[in-house]
Amino acid sequence: MQNGTRLIVVINGLDDPDDRAQEAKKMLEWGFRISRRGRCSPRTSSRLRQVFGGESRSVKLASREPTR
Repeated sequence: MQNGTRLIVVINGLDDPDDRAQEAKKMLEWGFRISRRGRCSPRTSSRLRQVFGGESRSVKLASREPTR
């Protein structure tokens, strides 16, 4: 947890525990860095967000309550 933000990372496809830890650290640092961009309110949460390496290039966010 950092500044009230909690992120969860799941890593698949790496056999070495040190490689998984290093990749998870990079992903968490990136996630905390972009999470500082601001809050997402229910009115603005329907915006599309880019997805890397997924079936879709973007996803629509939805929230019943304000999020960080």
